[in-house]
Amino acid sequence: MPRYKDKQKGRNILIYDIQALSKKGLKRGVIQPSGLGGIVIRTKQTTVKQARIVPRVGYYVVEVVYERKETQAEEAGNDRHS
Repeated sequence: MPRYKDKQKGRNILIYDIQALSKKGLKRGVIQPSGLGGIVIRTKQTTVKQARIVPRVGYYVVEVVYERKETQAEEAGNDRHS
């Protein structure tokens, strides 16, 4: 067929935003994308913004996007005084 995607190489990334994730699941420490049946991904994150399912050759990678408070890094080796 013209422009038909290959079954392994022609897959697309699937992005679930917070509206498509179970809020009850997040409170229990799991990510449950809607429409994927019994797929459950454990997480320690509570401020999840997105879950991405990225196809690879022979497997899938799940990426979890979340917010984290910004922390100030300490400067190492700055003991000299001007």
